[in-house]
Amino acid sequence: MDLEGNEKKVFIFERKLDKECYTYGWGRGLRCATNLYRDNLSLEEDNEILHNKLDKYKKEIERLQSIISKGVDEMSENLLSVSMSTVTSNDILEK
Repeated sequence: MDLEGNEKKVFIFERKLDKECYTYGWGRGLRCATNLYRDNLSLEEDNEILHNKLDKYKKEIERLQSIISKGVDEMSENLLSVSMSTVTSNDILEK
C-alpha cells in the first residue's frame, strides 16, 4: 500500500483509533472521534467566517481600484486640459 498526503494521515489515524478502541474500549474511541468531529465543526464555522471576510475584502479592493482608476483618468484629463489652455502656439514654436 502506497498512500500519500491526506490518505496516509487518514490511514494512520484509523489505525491509532482502532488501537485505542481495542486497548481501552469503544467508549474512549467514541469520545476521541466525537471530540475530533466537534473540532471539525468549529473549524468549518471559522472557515465560513473567514471566507465571508475575504469576499468583503475582495469587493472593497475592487471598489477602491475603481475609484483610483477613475480618479487617475479624471486627473489626467484635467492636467491635459489645463496645460493645453495655458500653452500658446508661440510657446510651442519657441522651444
